[in-house]
Amino acid sequence: MRPADLRPPATLDWRDPAPLLALLPVPPDQADVLVCGGAGEIALSLLAAGARSVTLLTDPASRAAAALKIAALQRLPPQSVRSFVGLGYFGRRIWFYHFLRDALPPGARQFWDAREELLRLGMLNAGSMEHHMARWRALAARLIGADSLSAPLSAAAPGLRLRALLRLPLPGAPPLLGHMLACLPARPPAGPPHFLLPWLLLGAWPDPDSPISSAPLWLTDAGHRALQPLLPRLHLPDSPPDTPFHAADLGISPDPAQIAAIRRLAPGAPLIGWWPGPALGAPDRRGPPSSVWFAHPRRCDD
Repeated sequence: MRPADLRPPATLDWRDPAPLLALLPVPPDQADVLVCGGAGEIALSLLAAGARSVTLLTDPASRAAAALKIAALQRLPPQSVRSFVGLGYFGRRIWFYHFLRDALPPGARQFWDAREELLRLGMLNAGSMEHHMARWRALAARLIGADSLSAPLSAAAPGLRLRALLRLPLPGAPPLLGHMLACLPARPPAGPPHFLLPWLLLGAWPDPDSPISSAPLWLTDAGHRALQPLLPRLHLPDSPPDTPFHAADLGISPDPAQIAAIRRLAPGAPLIGWWPGPALGAPDRRGPPSSVWFAHPRRCDD
């Protein structure tokens, strides 16, 4: 098996939950939401926003990543969660995994048992997408003669041509990565930088608990406290459930199982697609980007 075959497609989900939350037809605490694809960030954010239940229907590798995040949130304190996934002290990650292992579903346990070496470097570095981001980071740093790319996060480096760096070709990387890089703004807007930018440039989120941090919610102390009692409401089925949903995030390219679940949504239920493909008849618009992802709101009866 080639090293690339060992990696999940991504161990972070770079989509934004806000568009779907804005379209919920009922209050969040009455909403059962379907999320297609991704490794759990969207599902955890919807849960923290008050959704009654969230079902994450995704590929086996991404489901294994989401299950490991859930187990870590259930069993580890916040600082240990961050250390385990790759944002803190290097040691003890395999010890943490074996501490969490019996809380994993059998499929996730089998997946990570065969990939312990990836966990040694931190789970958030284990995905193929994140691996290519690290390659881009090293290439960009060499080109500007710097040890790191921390300067673009600060207005103190106005001369750095960040947009040109973001368009660097990276042989072997998925096309999606190149488009993500090209869509990032040349300079961070006022307030926190785009949530992807610190990870892309630094491979980390400095101080996730800072008021201006853009780290995923589940990596913060406040998110950890909020999510722990809610985790039983997050479901990771192997196959499409029969339950109705009030809204759905279609993901990037829904597979047949996800499409089958989406088609059971009630008429009028809002859908958010991120580059939706032709399977649902949605337009393939890739016009001028304003952010990394492009949300296409639709209704089930459209």
